[in-house]
Amino acid sequence: KKKKAEDVLTIFSNCCTVKFYHLDGKEETLCSCWCNKCKKDDEFLAKNLRQKAFHVESNLSCCQHIWSHYDLYRAHCAAKKVPENHYAVPQEMLKAKQEAKKWAK
Repeated sequence: KKKKAEDVLTIFSNCCTVKFYHLDGKEETLCSCWCNKCKKDDEFLAKNLRQKAFHVESNLSCCQHIWSHYDLYRAHCAAKKVPENHYAVPQEMLKAKQEAKKWAK
């Protein structure tokens, strides 16, 4: 399973369990993965809560989040020689690639 998500793991951490403490005193324990880019981005953290960098969704949702970090994702995949997941490629780029292939034939 980890091999299938190898491309996602170029941006996201491995799954981990994290406790978040809310202002109202409520404690929430979640199991999922961090977006490493968002977690280290001071500007992002200043605008959002740290919890926004923790993604509890599916791999597909993580791929959609990668759209916002596509240049970094593409560089990491190339460096690790991992194929890019087509769901992680922004839709307009994917359509442009498909059109280019169509015209090349």
